[in-house]
Amino acid sequence: MSRMIGSVMKRVEMRQATRDHAWRANRLIRDDGTVAIEFAVVGLLFFTLLLGSIEMGRAMWMRNSVQFAAEEAARWALVQSAENSTAVVDFARGRLTSSPATANISAPYVTVSGIRYVEVTITQNFTPVTTLVPTGTITMTGRARMPVG
Repeated sequence: MSRMIGSVMKRVEMRQATRDHAWRANRLIRDDGTVAIEFAVVGLLFFTLLLGSIEMGRAMWMRNSVQFAAEEAARWALVQSAENSTAVVDFARGRLTSSPATANISAPYVTVSGIRYVEVTITQNFTPVTTLVPTGTITMTGRARMPVG
């Protein structure tokens, strides 16, 4: 008798589990696209933040590259024996890592209070690849000044 009751109980449990499983499956099927709508909202926010952080990283990288090239060129002019602005500009252009052909570089030698300096100024335009927010062109500037004699 106990075997019979155990067998009946197992069948009842199996039917109940099957009904629960079918109810859950029907519930998932009956959502009628809510998952797609949720993904559209959350996905838009996620990809906006992702692309925005990539663009900010690119802008910071270009700004640091421009500043580093200006500092390197000013230090290089410090150890040169002759004052040659063209050579300093060429050296700075070689140190740029982000499109050196489009950079505006100047390296004049100036005298202030009897001390001779080289002032290296590099400007370069940054244009974002993604146009999530229309920013136009951003100008990155790097400056360095070193005494040369």
